[in-house]
Amino acid sequence: KTVWLGHARITGAVALAAGSTPSESGELGALSSEGGWTLGSGEGPNGAVEPVDGSPITLAVDGQGAVSGKGGCNNYHGEATVEGDKVSFGPLGMTMMMCEEAVMTAEYAYSTAMEDVAEGSITDDQLILKGEGVELRFDPA
Repeated sequence: KTVWLGHARITGAVALAAGSTPSESGELGALSSEGGWTLGSGEGPNGAVEPVDGSPITLAVDGQGAVSGKGGCNNYHGEATVEGDKVSFGPLGMTMMMCEEAVMTAEYAYSTAMEDVAEGSITDDQLILKGEGVELRFDPA
C-alpha cells in the first residue's frame, strides 16, 4: 500500500546524486545522472532528525527525474523536476510498514522536514538541504 505524503520543494542548485560537482560558491551546477545520499544529521520543524543505527535514511535519483529512498523504516518514491538551479518534488509515496518507535519517530521527522526544504548546496562533500527551521546534512552513499 502507498500513502501520498504531499509535496516537498527544494530550490537553489541541488545535487541529488553523489557524482555532482560543486561550483566555487558551494552550489551545484546540475544533477548528475545517478547516485545517492545518506542522511548524517538534521533539524526539522519538530526538532532533531536523528537516524537510528541500522536504519539509514537515504535519498537517491535515477538520472531521469525519479527519486527514491528509505525513510528509516519505509521506502518512498516520487519525481523531481529540475528547472535551472531549482528542484521540486512531486507527491512522494511511501510504504506503510511499522518499525521500532525510535525509527518511526526519525522517519516522521525526516518526512516533515523534507516538506519545508527551500534550498540546497554542497559543502565539504555533503548535500545540505535547508528551509525555515530545517537543515538536513547528507553524506555520499
